[in-house]
Amino acid sequence: MSFIVFSTNFVFELGRSGDNALVVKGSATLPENVLCVSCWDANTFYITLKSEPQKLHKWSKHTNTQEQVGVFDCEVKKIFLFQNKIYGVPRSGHGIFIFDPICREMDTLPTHHSVSNCEPADHGLVFNDASGQLYGVHFNKGVTKVEGLQSCVLLGSLKRCAIAYVPSEKTVVGVSESGTIVRNIFPNIRRQFCSAGEATVEFDSTNNVFIFDGESKCVAPNAVGKVLLVCSIPERDEEEVCTLCLCEFDDADGVTLDCGHMFHKDCVDQWVSSWDKYKEKAEHVVFTNAVCPAGCKRLVRHPLIPQSKAIGALFGKVSRMTPGILKLMDPAKVDDDVLFYMCHSCGEPFFGGEKVCFRMLSSEPSKKPEELLCELCQRDFSCPSHKRDFVVYKCKFCCNPATNRSFATRYICDRCDKRWEKQEPDVIPCGGPASCPLGGKHKEGCYPLGCLACLTPNDIHYEHIVQPPPPSEAAV
Repeated sequence: MSFIVFSTNFVFELGRSGDNALVVKGSATLPENVLCVSCWDANTFYITLKSEPQKLHKWSKHTNTQEQVGVFDCEVKKIFLFQNKIYGVPRSGHGIFIFDPICREMDTLPTHHSVSNCEPADHGLVFNDASGQLYGVHFNKGVTKVEGLQSCVLLGSLKRCAIAYVPSEKTVVGVSESGTIVRNIFPNIRRQFCSAGEATVEFDSTNNVFIFDGESKCVAPNAVGKVLLVCSIPERDEEEVCTLCLCEFDDADGVTLDCGHMFHKDCVDQWVSSWDKYKEKAEHVVFTNAVCPAGCKRLVRHPLIPQSKAIGALFGKVSRMTPGILKLMDPAKVDDDVLFYMCHSCGEPFFGGEKVCFRMLSSEPSKKPEELLCELCQRDFSCPSHKRDFVVYKCKFCCNPATNRSFATRYICDRCDKRWEKQEPDVIPCGGPASCPLGGKHKEGCYPLGCLACLTPNDIHYEHIVQPPPPSEAAV
């Protein structure tokens, strides 16, 4: 892949020949008064001017013409291309600006902190403030402070991470949009650099040389002038088409999602129109039609897609709830093993049980939407002293107290949890007062037995609770 170089005198393509000599081609004169620049393809560039640092222009190298295409909320000091969109770093203040070239729509990504510099990661960005404190900003999960690093300098982006120099350690590290630090896998880079795939280019202004991949050095021609910026040249199809219908775009009728995939706005609207159908079916929350239809599994987020605001809000809520729930589950469990449902009363998500794959081979057990209630809206029992903190239910399929919850409305004991495979287990008849944990006097089905902190041994006969058989016996 080629690189493009911007200097005080020229803009030109940069490469190497087979004998490692520097190859310069396609030079042109850069417009006067340029402040920031980013490369769209070998001929098309986005620029801001010193006289109008708030306005974004599109410049053609072949025709030497420029067109104003957008206006940022304030002056910017840096622009860069990432996932087919132009990002702008404000000269002062919070937030990172996003310009979608296909529909010419502006958006602002909240940062909640001042932004000194910013670099792309994988599905988000990494920025630092004036003190060098790093933050990751995930497009769907928000901002995370990067702990353990001080006074960092962002140098570029490589291997789906932003690369930062850590002065106290005299080394470089990779940082993800989630704030994760990656060490010991990056070349010994100490300057601002540009990457294209695995290749990198730095410019050493002291010795006037380009450094490829941290090793090979090529002297820059004297006529180049002062090098301002090096960018990679993205590879593009001759005609951009919608990834869904495969038709071309016309009259700014497209949108670019955070992942970089482009679609007609109407195609995305139709795709996400059924994203929350699980509510009507009283089933668990899924984001099947809330993610990019190209198959990259990235959440749909765009200011021109109205549903994306609700999608992002719900995703954020369940993402924040999940870690606390996973701490109470088997260590091998992951985010996808946690099932959430929407409360019919307040409309908020709540934990409805653990995902068990073989139970979900067919559809979920039938239930009505009005049966789905979170703990705050549940009215079947409330302890005067402990509210619903320790409420315990009777198992739906036997006389044991329930210890698990499945599909939001099924409370079951450990024994019946083991019995439940593809179909719900049969009900085990009560054995009478001599063997029943509830003394043989109880209603059928599932209902609250009371508050576990307040119940006495006379309320539940623990010696009669039937445990599941050991794994060896269960296998037989």
